[in-house]
Amino acid sequence: HNSTMGMMVSNNFSWKAVATIIVSLAIALSIRLLDAAPGLQPTWSYDADQWVSKLIMPKQQSSSHYSMKIVRFIGGDGVTELVGRLYRPHHDPIYHRESVAVIVLAHGLGLTQDCGLEPFVGAFTNSGIESREAYAAFTFDYATFGASGGTPRHVVHPKNHIADLEAAIAILRKRGDVRNNKHFDQGEFLEGIDIDRIGLWGTSLGGGHVLAVAGNYNKNWQDNKKKGDAKNIMEDEGNYLKAVVALVPAVASATETVIRNFDENTMTGIAKITQALIKWAAVVSWSKCFGSSHQNSNESNWYLPLHGLPGSHAMMQNPGDDKGYSSLIDNANVYGWQNAATAMSAVRILFYRPMNWLASLQQSTSSSNNNSATPILMIAAEKDTLCPLEYIKKTFRMISSSVGSSTRKLVVLKDAGHFDVYSNNDDRKLLEQGLAETLEFFQDHL
Repeated sequence: HNSTMGMMVSNNFSWKAVATIIVSLAIALSIRLLDAAPGLQPTWSYDADQWVSKLIMPKQQSSSHYSMKIVRFIGGDGVTELVGRLYRPHHDPIYHRESVAVIVLAHGLGLTQDCGLEPFVGAFTNSGIESREAYAAFTFDYATFGASGGTPRHVVHPKNHIADLEAAIAILRKRGDVRNNKHFDQGEFLEGIDIDRIGLWGTSLGGGHVLAVAGNYNKNWQDNKKKGDAKNIMEDEGNYLKAVVALVPAVASATETVIRNFDENTMTGIAKITQALIKWAAVVSWSKCFGSSHQNSNESNWYLPLHGLPGSHAMMQNPGDDKGYSSLIDNANVYGWQNAATAMSAVRILFYRPMNWLASLQQSTSSSNNNSATPILMIAAEKDTLCPLEYIKKTFRMISSSVGSSTRKLVVLKDAGHFDVYSNNDDRKLLEQGLAETLEFFQDHL
């Protein structure tokens, strides 16, 4: 009996020892893998006054036909201070109008207002181009990017971006919370601006955002109409959103795009990003367990590159992405820009699908048969791998199925990739083609 009991104790001890060894090895291996997980821990610095003082006129455009003013205003979260520029044409010699329409520009994933927007701002504010009307232009940085405030830095949050974009529109509508110095006069700031003629222009991720804002705009009107309000949003604020242009817009989720572009490099990239996300989850869990007091601790201090080579752990890594993206960020480093976004940003982008925001765009924003739905121009690149043509076509069909064809237009740039439309090289043909379509559309509707 004693011998049997001894054997049982010995067997139990052996199994416990084996289990302990296995768990210990697993923990050691996990720590090793997490320690080797790809990712970045950049050091950030942010000084609002210093960075705002560095806001310069775009170097590639003459300022002979416009003036520029800086405005600091509260973003969509009601707390974070954003920074924008208003470019006002000096005069409108073609139409001699006392006030001009304004176009709000929204940039793409991880970029700032100093990243390649100069040709578009220059074209919008220059009435000398083919004798077209001059417009004012408004650019801004999303929260945590560029000269705008917010920590941790470089948080890509599509819903917050959309709220920031709507806050920028509110500033131009004299309904936003302006932060500047005590001598700031919003009336003077908007002098010569027709606040009832606003256009939206967005590219890449920002292209999806401007479509989503248009969707919100239409939905607000429809909701008020259903309630039978005597004063719906159109009567209260005016039908101010006159035209929307989306250049190579992101309308599908990144998950759909990854599946579409799947190859060996994609498999490698997914493996590396997954490893990085596991480490991010571990860092967040550790922070929560041990009482991190950071107001946004879910973001953690674990970052992924925004752009990189195929097979890397970058968020954008299709062939050509690294070179194309790099060509846009020449001026961004002035404001502490780094090639990094929080790991949680990648998760959001995987599931952000602007198409889901656009059902309301199938209906008119007018109670009158004389007016039609919000005019929308979508410009796609035929060989785009980041924002594929087939998804843009699908979105265009969806928002055009029940409205007048005169208000919705799709243009496809032949043999063009995603970054070719910005023409950061010697060949400006695609840039000029896209600008010509854009200017004509704004001329017709804005």
